[in-house]
Amino acid sequence: MRAAYDAVAAAYATEVADELADRPFARWLLERIADLAGPHPIVDVGCGPGHVATHLAAAGADVTGLDLSPAMIAQGRERYPDVSFRAGDLRDLMRPASAPRWGAVFAWYALIHLAPSELPTVVAALARVVRRRMGRDRRTHRIAGAASRRIPRRHEYLGAQVDLDTVLHDPTHVHAAVTITGLRAAEYCLGGPVAGETATECLEVLAQRSQ
Repeated sequence: MRAAYDAVAAAYATEVADELADRPFARWLLERIADLAGPHPIVDVGCGPGHVATHLAAAGADVTGLDLSPAMIAQGRERYPDVSFRAGDLRDLMRPASAPRWGAVFAWYALIHLAPSELPTVVAALARVVRRRMGRDRRTHRIAGAASRRIPRRHEYLGAQVDLDTVLHDPTHVHAAVTITGLRAAEYCLGGPVAGETATECLEVLAQRSQ
């Protein structure tokens, strides 16, 4: 996966640079997360080239972008020099340097390369470093209607040769991963397909640590 995203980093950064311009609901969600986190730091895991992290920053968030791909991180640093970025694996998410825990963990398109069986472990890893009660854990998935299914493996993406699997997670698997972890799912939002993407629904989950 790292090699695939390294290969397409520049093209991907250009393609998604303005994607939020036509997605008012997505912008509202990001601004709401920034408001819920308040003064506490947010981490955008799987941040890619940083276009979402910079929107969080513009909304007043103290945000750090984290991505497995060093090339994506390089794109973020070049395009959005006022935002902090670092390379890393969301499975080994560390606490922020400036606070005991993250005020929010934001994962947008970050879990679509995981098998359904991996979701509980990864969600638990993210939940461990988010604040209790006032902390919010935001994660968004591309999903299919009936059951988790794997999209045929990509061998070409944005003009590059890649080897990339994508999984469309069923809402019940996402809900189970959240509740097994001990998070309280405060809100669910199920939206329609996004123009230009795989024709699936979009599930957004706002979950909070209760302990």
